[in-house]
Amino acid sequence: MSKFLTGIACPTDVPKIIEFWQRSRNASFSTAALDTSLRDYVSQNPFLCLVAEQDEKIVATVVYGIKQYRGFIHHIAVDPDFIGSGVLQRLINEAFRALAQRSCSRCHIFVHDMVHNPVTKEIIENIEWARAGGSQIFTHDLEYPLSTDELKS
Repeated sequence: MSKFLTGIACPTDVPKIIEFWQRSRNASFSTAALDTSLRDYVSQNPFLCLVAEQDEKIVATVVYGIKQYRGFIHHIAVDPDFIGSGVLQRLINEAFRALAQRSCSRCHIFVHDMVHNPVTKEIIENIEWARAGGSQIFTHDLEYPLSTDELKS
C-alpha cells in the first residue's frame, strides 16, 4: 500500500471531493456545501479544505473555517477502508496547525451523528474534545447562489 499524500485542495479538486462525499457513507454534509458553494469556498479560502489521497484517489477530507479567534471543523469524511489508519488524524492535525498559525485559540467541531458514524468515534476518542456546555447548533440551508437581482435587494 502506498503512502498518503495530504495537502490543500484547489478548486479543480471539488468534483472529486463531491464524488468522494457522495460515495462515503460516513460523510455528513448538506446540499448547501455542494459544487458551486464548495468551489467558491475553496477559491476564496485556499487553505481551509484539506484532502488525503492514495494512488490518486481521495480517501479523506477535512473542511474547516475561522471566525475571529475560533476554528470550526465543518465537514470530515474518510473512506471506510481507511478508518483507523491515521489519515484522518493527520488531516485534523494539519488543520489544527494552520488554525494555531492564524492565532486561533480554540477549535469547535460539528458532530452530526454521535451513535452511528464510525468516524465520530475515531475523532472523539483520539482527540481530546470537550463538549461545549449545553450549546446546540441549528442550521438553515440558504438558496445559493443568489442572482444579481437578489443581491441588490
